[in-house]
Amino acid sequence: IQNFDPVRALLTNIKFVYKPSERLSSELQLFYSYRNPTFRDEVKLTSSNEKDSERGLNFIQSVSVTRLNILRFGGLYNHWVAPNGKRFYTGKRCDTETFSGVLVDEQRIGRVTLDAGIRWTKTYLNDFGAFNIEGDGAQFRSVTPVEDEWQPAIVQASAGASWRVTDLISVYFNSAAGQIKPKQGALNTEFSELKNEGRYKLGDYCNIDLNGGYTTSGRMPVRFYFRVKNLTDKNYSTVIGYPDFGRMLYAGVQVKFLSKS
Repeated sequence: IQNFDPVRALLTNIKFVYKPSERLSSELQLFYSYRNPTFRDEVKLTSSNEKDSERGLNFIQSVSVTRLNILRFGGLYNHWVAPNGKRFYTGKRCDTETFSGVLVDEQRIGRVTLDAGIRWTKTYLNDFGAFNIEGDGAQFRSVTPVEDEWQPAIVQASAGASWRVTDLISVYFNSAAGQIKPKQGALNTEFSELKNEGRYKLGDYCNIDLNGGYTTSGRMPVRFYFRVKNLTDKNYSTVIGYPDFGRMLYAGVQVKFLSKS
């Protein structure tokens, strides 16, 4: 019997939005997360600490090319550190930095919205010893970690459409193409390194969201809101290699400060 107990986590993010005009909008998000799970093996009577942390930023610039067309571009930086390694690889430090750039265009035609985007991603391994395999990885403990090495770049693209049938019902279509990076250290039957795997996907999915809120009046209006995304907990994916979230609940308060014109 294996379990994580206890699991402690801290997730934080702060977002800045700047709108100098109706056509331009800049968004900067800073994030930091810290996870500190203890892995226990009740059969071997062993335990290990698998703490890790992530920090970085995400920047998006939006430009309204026309009233019905919006162009977005930006980049992301992520720094992940697991000083004690993970699972079979406890004791092998992991320290990676990921850089990515994205370009997305959205076109509205009546109740139909068309969108397409492309993302470029590249990772730098400062120190990486968590070679991923299926099964027992004990024999890999003595493998020399990868240090100061760039990984091959990965390109992913997606295109989709949504049709707002009524104010309560919308239909979505999504397609994606791109590459999946093989697990670090994975080999084929000839003991050669694996190349990036190409994937293509199309997807006819239905999810239900609920939104509700109340906004007070005055010079400093306050909005109280509650939202449920993916009410039926539907399993689907709009990005290659990354499933979308299941049912999610949101509640919060927004305050707007209005200045005199």
